[in-house]
Amino acid sequence: MVTTILSDVNALLADLYELNMVASYLRRGMDGAATFSLFVRRLPATRGFSVAAGVESCLDFLEQLRFEEDDLRYLGEVVGFAPADIDAFRRFRFTGDVWAIPEGRIALESRCLKSRRRYQKRSWSRRSCSTA
Repeated sequence: MVTTILSDVNALLADLYELNMVASYLRRGMDGAATFSLFVRRLPATRGFSVAAGVESCLDFLEQLRFEEDDLRYLGEVVGFAPADIDAFRRFRFTGDVWAIPEGRIALESRCLKSRRRYQKRSWSRRSCSTA
């Protein structure tokens, strides 16, 4: 298990847009299955391919991703999320499936690198991981 990035990364590094989308989904009762994919759209002109790396770190990150109490306090007091949103963030745990190109595999542009699907309740956890 790779844990080097876990001490440096927290849930507040998610884009605020993503957290607002999560809150919006919850308010509308949107909790169906969703899939999000990661692509390399265009490689630099001097490169014809990329190499998949860091898959294990990404999986470890998703397994450990949590909002700490200080994070939740900030989201409520400074950013202004509603108490119901804060409670949902507090309960957040990623429980989806991740399909990824194996470590070290050559990846061409416009090819999917990772997809995440979650079958259980709370589609917002799927949405929030699209930037993880």
